Amino acid sequence: MFDRTTLLAAGTVLATCLGLPTAALAGDVFVCAELKAAVADAQRGFASHKGALNARATPSSPGGAPDKTYLAKKTMAGAKACSVVDVSLDVPKMRVRQTGYSCQFAALSKLDKALRAELTRCVAGEVDDPSDPDDLTIWVERVSSGEGYRGTEVHAQANAVNGLTLWVRQTVCTNKGDGQACEE
Repeated sequence: MFDRTTLLAAGTVLATCLGLPTAALAGDVFVCAELKAAVADAQRGFASHKGALNARATPSSPGGAPDKTYLAKKTMAGAKACSVVDVSLDVPKMRVRQTGYSCQFAALSKLDKALRAELTRCVAGEVDDPSDPDDLTIWVERVSSGEGYRGTEVHAQANAVNGLTLWVRQTVCTNKGDGQACEE
């Protein structure tokens, strides 16, 4: 019927074809250089990533000004969509300003060990407690004082509905009065 060489060749082709989607998917999740560029741009409010204001997407934060969502000028390889969001919150105990660049990767619904390791290798920083298997936060920079904190983080969150969302966020939190609301 089939000789050994034909079966081995067919097996190799089948294994290669079955392996391609996984390899392509892992490589398409994010490109490290693009992620590093977004982290570097965080200090500038994602100026090189921020496009036109998306007037349809302006939900409001409780106690804050309306969020501003911008179309992204730069979309990470493999991402379904990216955006830049500005959020401000001013309440009696603190003032928070956060700007984030996010991309959604619909093809991924799990944050597995390999992806965690890849993100951690790409972005040097302090990894928050990885107890939630669907969440990962890496603090690239965080400076705290009695007045509040300033920080840049990379956050990944995965679920079956939305896939993987990868955020790069720049946050400044300022305490008002004597409290430590930013640290709570």
